[in-house]
Amino acid sequence: MVVIGPRDVRIKSKRLAALLLLIGLAACSSGANSTLPSNVNNSNASGVAYPNGGTAALPEFNNVGHLTEFDVPDASKVVIPACAPPGAPTSSCGTVVTSIDDEGTIVGWFTDRAYLPHAFIRNAGGAVRSFDAPGAGTGKFQGTYANAINNRGVIAGYLQESSNRLRGFLRGPSGSFTLFDAPGAGTGMVQGTAAIDVNINGVADGQVIDSKGVSHSFIRLANGAMRTFDPPGSVYSAPTPDGSINMWGAIVGYYGGTDNLVHAFLRTQYGLITKIDPPGAAGGAIAASISDSNVVSGYYVDSKGVLRGFLRFPNGSYLRYNAPNGSQVSGEGVVAGPINIFSTVGGTGFDAKGFAHGFSRRIDGAFATFDAPGGGGTTFYKGTVSIWINNSGTIAGIWNDDKNLSHGFVWQPPQPTAFAKPAAQSQVLDISAKSNPPAGFRSLPYPPGTIERFLPKRP
Repeated sequence: MVVIGPRDVRIKSKRLAALLLLIGLAACSSGANSTLPSNVNNSNASGVAYPNGGTAALPEFNNVGHLTEFDVPDASKVVIPACAPPGAPTSSCGTVVTSIDDEGTIVGWFTDRAYLPHAFIRNAGGAVRSFDAPGAGTGKFQGTYANAINNRGVIAGYLQESSNRLRGFLRGPSGSFTLFDAPGAGTGMVQGTAAIDVNINGVADGQVIDSKGVSHSFIRLANGAMRTFDPPGSVYSAPTPDGSINMWGAIVGYYGGTDNLVHAFLRTQYGLITKIDPPGAAGGAIAASISDSNVVSGYYVDSKGVLRGFLRFPNGSYLRYNAPNGSQVSGEGVVAGPINIFSTVGGTGFDAKGFAHGFSRRIDGAFATFDAPGGGGTTFYKGTVSIWINNSGTIAGIWNDDKNLSHGFVWQPPQPTAFAKPAAQSQVLDISAKSNPPAGFRSLPYPPGTIERFLPKRP
């Protein structure tokens, strides 16, 4: 099951909406070639210089590294219509990977032969065990969904009860569960609370569906204190599922605006919410992930309907880019996803036929691309999709076959010298000189001990 925003909110770009479903929540699509503005700064916020004003082709290498496919042994092998409702680009049946920690432990969920979801943990050696949250329903597509694991072994997720209400959970490394309901959570069908991510300090974020079916964002401190929030002018909102909260408690996500577009947001640890609006984002934007270095990874839709990747640095400047395996035609392009502390991004390039291909992009602009050995599907919106990246650069994700069944994979990066082959398409579009951070916005690092003090005081 995929938890998304309210279905009655129209998104201008249907592909943008479809891609959000693909990564686990709600929307993505549109873009085109840009020229380098005359006022561009030729180095990014980390001081990495780009040759020729940032427009030169950057290195790329195809199918390097080591990719291992896997399925949970008890996962369903046959897709039924309910696995992929109309409009959904990918299946929620089979093995669905959602996160990987720095030790290589992967979590996610799988549907069994009765299409009941169970959460799973796969260690770095490949051993898999499943678990169910207390109170999880036993009907089709009820059950337990694991969404993220932190480096202390705490897992964030949600369960769907027999009444179809959603409840959030945190699972400790010993197997203990904490169930919780965010303020304002509805109690009807597919209403309630879904934990999406948890950081190293035990602070979690997620979405809460109210009694009207509208999605809002929430944050939960390690002591159990919770608060919901929405960006100003939003119709609905939610954090993204690719690493949406960093160690400081800053959160990124998306929201639907009154202009019928999807917009990206950043909420600092102090509660200040900023709209993330990359230059050229004519058709909407998604902030997919935020690193512990406070660099935001995401993607946007340009005026020609092409998807472009971006990095937003702590000073408010942007770097926008294409990927070597992303098409330059409307409706396709780059879905930039998770980012690690070294600003390496895991992402997905959609070619002109809509096939998905994985990529890794280093901060110096070098790319490595990869595809699942099983082919990753040869029909529209099937293929290899990056979901999460850890600090060693290992990427975990899913690939969807032509029957729309999901499978897991883990990709280990090659030696740095393998990121070396020129590729004309993987060019930096620009490095923006725009840097007008809002009052109170801080660059890294935040001082230790501030994590419990970021919530604004109640009136």
